[in-house]
This record gives sequence, C-alpha cells and structure tokens, in this order.
Amino acid sequence: MSRLEGAYAHLLGMGINVKEPKVAPYGMKQLYLTDPDGYLLCFQWRVEGQASAH
Repeated sequence: MSRLEGAYAHLLGMGINVKEPKVAPYGMKQLYLTDPDGYLLCFQWRVEGQASAH
C-alpha cells in the first residue's frame, strides 16, 4: 500500500468525503479533498516505474 492509499484509507475511516486517488498523465498519483474552509487540497506521490517527462 502506498502512502497515498494509506492516507485515503485513513481519511475514509475518519468519515471524510474523499475521492479515490488517481494517476495523472505525468506519473503522479493524486488525492484531492476539500478542507472545512472550502480549499481544494491535492496530495501527490510519484508512481514507481513511471518515467518523468522533462
């Protein structure tokens, strides 16, 4: 389990409405959620085995 998947499971367990992490086209797994003040937060982690596009 990756760190993002662990964070996702923890947030779900706390009853927080969060969408499942998805991999962006540039190789970052992203987890989005909205905080209580309405700010959109994005946590991301590089997907192993994906080449970065420079």
